[in-house]
Formats: sequence, C-alpha cells, structure tokens
Amino acid sequence: MRIKAHFSKSTINFIVLSIFLLCGIIVGAVTASYIEGDTISDLSKSISGIVNSDHSKILIKTVFSVFKYPLFVFLCGFTALGVLFLPIVIYVKGYYCAFSIGAIIRIYGTAGIWISFSVFAVQAIVLIPCLLLISALSFNSAKQQWRMFITGKHSVFEPILTKQHIFTVTFCFICLLFLSAFEVFITPNLVSYALKNII
Repeated sequence: MRIKAHFSKSTINFIVLSIFLLCGIIVGAVTASYIEGDTISDLSKSISGIVNSDHSKILIKTVFSVFKYPLFVFLCGFTALGVLFLPIVIYVKGYYCAFSIGAIIRIYGTAGIWISFSVFAVQAIVLIPCLLLISALSFNSAKQQWRMFITGKHSVFEPILTKQHIFTVTFCFICLLFLSAFEVFITPNLVSYALKNII
C-alpha cells in the first residue's frame, strides 16, 4: 500500500512537471521565431562543432551536458528549495530544447528538421523521460523536506530515498550513460550526413 501511494504521488508530480515542460516548449518555440544576427551565427558554429569535434575531446563535455540536468534535479530532492527549483529547471529544459530546434529549422529551412532530429531525437526519447522521472521522485523528497522544515518533526515521515527512488534513479543514470555514448559516437555522423544533404 505504501509503495502504491508513493508511485501515486510521483505520477501526480510527473504530470505537473510535464505541464511545466510543455510551457517551456511553447515559449521556446515562439521565441525561436525571433532570433537573428549573433544567435544564428553562434548556433551554426555549434552545429559545425558537433561534426568536427574529436571523440576524445567531446566525451567529457557530452557527459556533462547529458547529466547536468538529471543530476541537479536529483540533488534538489535533498532540499526543501527543490519544491521551487524543480519546476523551473524542467521549464528551462523544455525552453532550451524547443528554442534550439526552432532556431535550427529557421536557419536551415525544411532541412533543419532532419538536423534537429539527428541532434535531439534520442534526447527526447531517453533524456526527457529520465529527467521527468527523477524530478517527480525528487519532488516527493523535496516536499518531505519542506514539511519537516515547517513542522519541525523528523520522525513521522518516510525516508528521503526509498528503494523505488534509488532503483529508478540508477536505471535512469545507466540509460543516460548509453545516451552519452550515442551522442559522442553516433550523433556527429548523423549531423554530418544531414549537412551534406543540404549542401
């Protein structure tokens, strides 16, 4: 019964955080239609950098890029302020992804759809769900921290890290390791192929 209640709370958190993600996506997509000048130039250089980078040089950068949001939302579960931080982080991630995709499509036209797919498709399949799952569990923990802070009672609440929490986070981090490898060894080839078709 306790496990069922735990996942019921996490499901509600998942839905709420998904709404923040959707809001970020909408705002990011709208904002991307107004980019110009330096932003376009910087984004073009970033895409070229994906293709031309050496695997050994981008490994650490890629791992950091993949893990920074999931690791941050995981740590948010250990503080009452996570109740405030988690929705903001999810919103920002949604905004960044939608803005980047929209900007790429604006720069490269319809060909930008394939470039965006090459860069963000696997992230959308792996990173976003993992981020939401970890965030939903961390939101439970953050709410517990908040209640303990308000009431001053530490003994009446379940542990911050449950077995389900640890299992889910571990599984997600393993998935993110595979995503990192994909981003290092496969994504540059996909982007390179897309750019060649444009030329």
